[in-house]
Amino acid sequence: MLSVGIDAALKEHQGEMRNDSGKVYWNYRIVNDREGLEKLIGRIQEIEKMTGDQVIGIYAEAMGSYFAPFQYHLTQRGYRVVLVNPKKVKSARTLKNLNKNKSDVIDATTLASLPWMDEEFREKNTHQRHPISELTRLYQKMQRIETQLKNSLNSDLARVFPEFLRFVNDRDSKTVLKLLEKNPTPAKILEVSEAKLLKLVSSTSRGGFGIEFVKKLREMAKDSIGVPDTEGVLAYRIKYFIKRIWEIKESLKKIERKINKKTKGIEEIQMIDDIRGIERLKAVSIYGEVGPIEQFETARKLQGYGGITPKRSQSGSKEWIGRPTKIANHYLRNIVSVCSRPLALHNEEFKEIYFREKTKGKTNTQAYIIISNRLLYHVFTILKNKKPYRKRLPMSAFQHPHPSTSCKG
Repeated sequence: MLSVGIDAALKEHQGEMRNDSGKVYWNYRIVNDREGLEKLIGRIQEIEKMTGDQVIGIYAEAMGSYFAPFQYHLTQRGYRVVLVNPKKVKSARTLKNLNKNKSDVIDATTLASLPWMDEEFREKNTHQRHPISELTRLYQKMQRIETQLKNSLNSDLARVFPEFLRFVNDRDSKTVLKLLEKNPTPAKILEVSEAKLLKLVSSTSRGGFGIEFVKKLREMAKDSIGVPDTEGVLAYRIKYFIKRIWEIKESLKKIERKINKKTKGIEEIQMIDDIRGIERLKAVSIYGEVGPIEQFETARKLQGYGGITPKRSQSGSKEWIGRPTKIANHYLRNIVSVCSRPLALHNEEFKEIYFREKTKGKTNTQAYIIISNRLLYHVFTILKNKKPYRKRLPMSAFQHPHPSTSCKG
């Protein structure tokens, strides 16, 4: 049996081809282009013919996108391509006593040796996601950028107009952003007449903000303890951040429309969306990250791939549970984690689970972890059987009184 290890890079890939006895047949460096791809395939076929063995896998680190074109074309040619977690590669280097001598050549050697060091890699396949996951991941990235911009905006407002942050709760609203875009500092607010301010906030809020809001705003601006923006630098920064936030919001709308158009009519997504407490975009994200359900033999396998498990530590006879560990697909993990809170609030089954775990003395985090894993169990059932969500109340659900406190803890 033969294996191929490839350490991918932007311009050139470093690789090695060896057999299960450790004999190296080819140590190479190929350019990341069509010629390099054909050279690699030609050399693999030549060595397979010479030895009479077959390549059981082509192994590369799951890092960056440099190897993506090779991965696609090698898969199309019928080769089994396995993307390996970099932490696994690092552990393998340590076992081979090569950890202090990291290089492209050593990484390629380590990757090519993986199937002979661990039987798991002789059977393991790279997880396949649905193509729509590229859009849902983009959506999540844009949301993170929006959050960073909002934090920067609030930071500047805290310097120039701290009273405004306490006065207005919904600083993400169209009215507030328009107001700050036109009048970013207390001095700018005082320069504008009361009538013009009233017209601005009334038109954007459709009458939600009236004369009382404007009067209070001007009163705060007059008595503000904010840092005077004599050079206009903070005003420029605030306007810049708001402009970027508008752009991100518009981009998010376009991406969401694209996602809805691409996923229209997919019954499995609708069935996940039908779970009370799950938004459609979250349902699409879960569906995209899970990919073909045939990749998972059981619900426990899916939970291991995208769930959250507490870190267990043991020394002698003592064992304790620490913070949650991050397992496999962090995009899927983040989605189900975010979904756990609305599920605990609005879905009868998950609400019962939350109260049951809290009655046992579990923390909010531990209860939400259990809810996340239960959600993945239902996702597995829905995708595997192609049947709608069916409520499964816990056996002990009615054996305890409901706490009077909110699910938010």
